[in-house]
Amino acid sequence: MSYMQILSKSLSYIKVCLVDKYAVINGRASRYEFFSMLCFYLICVLIPNLIPVVGQTISSIIFIALIIPFFTCAARRLNDIKHSRKIITISVILFFISFLSYPIIYLAQAYLMQTQSIYLKDQILIFIFNYASSILTSISLIVLIYLFSLWLKKSVP
Repeated sequence: MSYMQILSKSLSYIKVCLVDKYAVINGRASRYEFFSMLCFYLICVLIPNLIPVVGQTISSIIFIALIIPFFTCAARRLNDIKHSRKIITISVILFFISFLSYPIIYLAQAYLMQTQSIYLKDQILIFIFNYASSILTSISLIVLIYLFSLWLKKSVP
Protein backbone atom coordinates (compact mmCIF):
# COMPACT_ATOMS: atom_id res chain seq x y z
CA MET A 1 0.00 0.00 0.00
CA SER A 2 1.21 3.48 -0.75
CA TYR A 3 1.31 6.28 1.78
CA MET A 4 -1.67 7.98 0.19
CA GLN A 5 -3.77 4.83 0.45
CA ILE A 6 -2.81 4.41 4.12
CA LEU A 7 -3.64 8.05 4.84
CA SER A 8 -6.93 7.78 2.96
CA LYS A 9 -7.87 4.63 4.88
CA SER A 10 -6.94 6.26 8.22
CA LEU A 11 -8.96 9.38 7.44
CA SER A 12 -11.97 7.26 6.48
CA TYR A 13 -11.75 5.43 9.84
CA ILE A 14 -11.45 8.74 11.69
CA LYS A 15 -14.50 10.03 9.81
CA VAL A 16 -16.43 6.91 10.84
CA CYS A 17 -15.46 7.46 14.49
CA LEU A 18 -16.25 11.18 14.50
CA VAL A 19 -19.38 11.27 12.33
CA ASP A 20 -21.03 7.91 11.89
CA LYS A 21 -20.29 6.29 15.26
CA TYR A 22 -19.75 9.35 17.48
CA ALA A 23 -21.35 7.89 20.62
CA VAL A 24 -21.97 4.28 19.58
CA ILE A 25 -20.47 1.75 21.96
CA ASN A 26 -22.14 -1.31 20.45
CA GLY A 27 -20.42 -3.08 17.63
CA ARG A 28 -16.79 -3.67 16.85
CA ALA A 29 -13.74 -1.61 15.96
CA SER A 30 -10.80 -3.05 14.11
CA ARG A 31 -7.23 -2.57 15.24
CA TYR A 32 -6.63 -0.16 12.40
CA GLU A 33 -9.73 1.89 13.25
CA PHE A 34 -8.72 2.12 16.91
CA PHE A 35 -5.11 2.98 16.11
CA SER A 36 -6.16 5.66 13.61
CA MET A 37 -8.43 7.27 16.19
CA LEU A 38 -5.75 7.04 18.90
CA CYS A 39 -3.14 8.74 16.69
CA PHE A 40 -5.61 11.42 15.61
CA TYR A 41 -6.59 12.05 19.23
CA LEU A 42 -2.99 12.34 20.44
CA ILE A 43 -1.94 14.59 17.57
CA CYS A 44 -4.94 16.89 17.98
CA VAL A 45 -4.43 17.22 21.73
CA LEU A 46 -0.62 17.50 21.81
CA ILE A 47 0.13 19.73 18.79
CA PRO A 48 -1.79 22.83 20.03
CA ASN A 49 0.35 22.85 23.17
CA LEU A 50 3.20 24.11 20.98
CA ILE A 51 1.39 27.43 20.53
CA PRO A 52 2.81 29.70 23.25
CA VAL A 53 -0.12 31.65 24.69
CA VAL A 54 -3.39 29.96 23.81
CA GLY A 55 -2.15 26.44 23.15
CA GLN A 56 -3.31 24.91 26.40
CA THR A 57 -6.80 26.40 26.03
CA ILE A 58 -7.13 25.10 22.47
CA SER A 59 -5.82 21.71 23.55
CA SER A 60 -8.38 21.55 26.38
CA ILE A 61 -11.24 22.36 24.01
CA ILE A 62 -10.08 19.69 21.56
CA PHE A 63 -9.66 17.24 24.46
CA ILE A 64 -13.28 17.77 25.53
CA ALA A 65 -14.57 17.52 21.95
CA LEU A 66 -12.71 14.29 21.14
CA ILE A 67 -12.97 12.41 24.43
CA ILE A 68 -16.38 10.85 23.65
CA PRO A 69 -15.53 9.49 20.18
CA PHE A 70 -12.18 8.22 21.42
CA PHE A 71 -13.65 6.31 24.34
CA THR A 72 -16.53 4.94 22.28
CA CYS A 73 -14.01 3.67 19.74
CA ALA A 74 -12.05 2.08 22.59
CA ALA A 75 -15.26 0.48 23.90
CA ARG A 76 -15.96 -0.97 20.46
CA ARG A 77 -12.38 -2.26 20.36
CA LEU A 78 -12.94 -3.93 23.73
CA ASN A 79 -16.11 -5.52 22.31
CA ASP A 80 -14.06 -6.80 19.39
CA ILE A 81 -11.55 -8.61 21.61
CA LYS A 82 -14.21 -9.75 24.12
CA HIS A 83 -13.09 -7.62 27.09
CA SER A 84 -15.28 -5.88 29.65
CA ARG A 85 -16.11 -2.20 29.17
CA LYS A 86 -15.56 -1.48 32.88
CA ILE A 87 -12.01 -0.31 32.15
CA ILE A 88 -13.45 2.39 29.86
CA THR A 89 -15.85 3.57 32.57
CA ILE A 90 -13.04 3.76 35.13
CA SER A 91 -10.72 5.58 32.75
CA VAL A 92 -13.40 8.14 31.78
CA ILE A 93 -14.03 8.90 35.46
CA LEU A 94 -10.29 9.26 36.15
CA PHE A 95 -9.77 11.49 33.12
CA PHE A 96 -12.55 13.86 34.13
CA ILE A 97 -11.49 13.98 37.78
CA SER A 98 -7.89 14.76 36.83
CA PHE A 99 -9.06 17.25 34.20
CA LEU A 100 -11.29 19.07 36.70
CA SER A 101 -8.69 19.12 39.45
CA TYR A 102 -6.37 21.51 37.62
CA PRO A 103 -8.65 24.58 37.85
CA ILE A 104 -9.14 23.90 41.56
CA ILE A 105 -5.38 23.80 42.10
CA TYR A 106 -4.90 26.95 40.04
CA LEU A 107 -7.55 28.86 42.02
CA ALA A 108 -6.12 27.68 45.33
CA GLN A 109 -2.60 28.74 44.33
CA ALA A 110 -3.89 32.12 43.11
CA TYR A 111 -5.67 32.62 46.43
CA LEU A 112 -2.52 31.79 48.39
CA MET A 113 -0.48 34.19 46.25
CA GLN A 114 -3.05 36.94 46.72
CA THR A 115 -3.30 36.55 50.48
CA GLN A 116 0.40 35.71 50.79
CA SER A 117 -0.46 32.92 53.15
CA ILE A 118 2.48 31.58 55.09
CA TYR A 119 0.49 29.01 56.99
CA LEU A 120 1.87 25.55 56.66
CA LYS A 121 -1.57 23.93 56.51
CA ASP A 122 -2.46 25.93 53.37
CA GLN A 123 0.77 24.98 51.65
CA ILE A 124 0.30 21.33 52.64
CA LEU A 125 -3.22 21.38 51.21
CA ILE A 126 -1.95 22.71 47.88
CA PHE A 127 0.78 20.07 47.87
CA ILE A 128 -1.80 17.33 48.47
CA PHE A 129 -4.00 18.63 45.63
CA ASN A 130 -0.99 18.77 43.29
CA TYR A 131 0.10 15.29 44.30
CA ALA A 132 -3.41 13.81 43.92
CA SER A 133 -3.82 15.45 40.53
CA SER A 134 -0.46 14.07 39.39
CA ILE A 135 -1.42 10.59 40.56
CA LEU A 136 -4.75 10.74 38.70
CA THR A 137 -3.02 11.96 35.56
CA SER A 138 -0.48 9.14 35.83
CA ILE A 139 -3.23 6.56 36.26
CA SER A 140 -5.02 8.03 33.25
CA LEU A 141 -1.84 7.69 31.19
CA ILE A 142 -1.44 4.08 32.32
CA VAL A 143 -5.00 3.39 31.19
CA LEU A 144 -4.22 5.09 27.87
CA ILE A 145 -1.18 2.84 27.45
CA TYR A 146 -3.38 -0.16 28.24
CA LEU A 147 -5.83 0.98 25.59
CA PHE A 148 -2.93 1.34 23.16
CA SER A 149 -1.96 -2.27 23.89
CA LEU A 150 -5.46 -3.32 22.80
CA TRP A 151 -4.49 -2.34 19.29
CA LEU A 152 -2.06 -5.25 19.25
CA LYS A 153 -4.63 -7.90 20.14
CA LYS A 154 -6.37 -9.78 17.40
CA SER A 155 -10.12 -9.91 17.02
CA VAL A 156 -12.01 -12.77 18.57
CA PRO A 157 -14.53 -14.36 16.18
